[in-house]
Formats: sequence, C-alpha cells, structure tokens
Amino acid sequence: MYAELGISVVTSDSDLPANLTGMSLDEELSGDLCQSERTVYGWLRPLLRAVGDISTRDPVCSEDGPALLVGDLRLSEFEEELSSQWPSALGGNERAFRVLSAFRRLMQNAARGSDAGLILLDLGPNLGAINRASLISADYVVIPMSPDLFSLQGLRNLGGTLPVDEDPNRPALLEHYRSLMPLAQEARKPIFHLEPADGAIGSHAVAAHNVYRDLEQLAVAIAERTALHLPSAIR
Repeated sequence: MYAELGISVVTSDSDLPANLTGMSLDEELSGDLCQSERTVYGWLRPLLRAVGDISTRDPVCSEDGPALLVGDLRLSEFEEELSSQWPSALGGNERAFRVLSAFRRLMQNAARGSDAGLILLDLGPNLGAINRASLISADYVVIPMSPDLFSLQGLRNLGGTLPVDEDPNRPALLEHYRSLMPLAQEARKPIFHLEPADGAIGSHAVAAHNVYRDLEQLAVAIAERTALHLPSAIR
C-alpha cells in the first residue's frame, strides 16, 4: 500500500516459512535465488561461518512490486548464532555487535541500493533470536492481531475494565478479508489488486474494493504516527 501511495519500499522477509517470498515470487525464480544464495541467509552466511561480514552484493530482488530481501528457510541456522552472541554483546565483544546488527546493516544496504524511503520487515509471531535482532533494527513496530473465540470471551469478562475502542495505540480496526486471501495467493498480488480474472467477482469484487480503502486509511494512520511523509494519500 505504501508503494501505491508513492513511497519507494523495500520489504524484508525474515519469517522462517518465507511466506512473503512465496507470495511475491514464482517458485522457479525463488528456487534460483536460493541456489545462488541471493537470499537473506546467503547474504548473512559469511558472518555465520565467521569468514567475513555480510555480503556486499546487491541484496534486492524486484519483479513487479516493491524491492524484496528474499526469505530462506535456512535462516533458522542463524538462530543459534544470534542467541549465543546476546550475552557476548553485553561484555562488549565486537563480533557480537556485528552479528546482532547484521539485519539492520543488510536492510540499510538494500535501502541505499533501491533509493527506498521505507523498509518493511515481515517477522514471525515469536520472540526468538532472529526476531529480537530484527526488532532492534526497527524504528517502529506494528502488530496485527486477530482475536479468536476465547480472546473475545475474555474481553467480555473484563466488561468495562478495558476501553478497547479508545485504545490510543490501535491505528485501525479492520475486517478480516479471509475470503480474498486464497485468491491473492494464487494470483501473487495484493488483495486490493484482485480483478475479475483472478476470481474476484460479485461480493469478492466489492470486498477487494473495500480493502483498498481500509488499508489506505491504515497506512495513512500509521504514517501520521511515525512522521512518515506520504507524497500521495487521502486526506
């Protein structure tokens, strides 16, 4: 959505299932990039092997959408190394700081190479070592949440104790467009770009139109809270 609003964006896929990469690239291209190690893991591998620093190769793959730091299932190998370096960093170990700052430096290289004004990180729902190292690289954190039946019941039990509707840290309340996700995954495009040829007909076409409006309002709300200038946005 930020690319739609006129910002040059780099996306970084640091979630171990690499779902963002799977939705952005076809399997053949994704496989070729893994083979040539033009992935997050490939660029971090010299550091993991203790034979150098992060790779200086252009770390960005771009097809039709925003530039992408390609995810890789092998990134899990970096988890143990990151975990072991946290206590070493507290002792002032120089290599530990290089390891823990690797994600930030990699993303900065990508942003400079793409002349990007915004980097978006896709992380898994956990606080493992990879996520911790990624979070310290971020200026802001946005957490999408979808309440299940037990969470909703818990809120009812709280009654008026928790003013959910007045939470100042909640930029938006969105409908769950779950019916559009399979179509978007199959078409490898954002759900707000779905067309009748992708299967978005009838009520699905209406939902695809509505989700564009909802996500645009969310993007603007987040931008206002983070002082991000939008060249083009609703007012």
